[in-house]
Amino acid sequence: MRTGRLGLSRIHADDLEQLDAGMLLYDAFYRWCRDATAERHSWERDRTKGKA
Repeated sequence: MRTGRLGLSRIHADDLEQLDAGMLLYDAFYRWCRDATAERHSWERDRTKGKA
């Protein structure tokens, strides 16, 4: 969330434009948290990394 806010402040000089863009970002995060709780990913983690 913080990274999103900082990035938006570098894109938009106008506070209201930044707020509009931020609301879209927060709405997207909210919808993912609300709707994608059962989402599963099928990729396998590389378990060989970090092993000597």
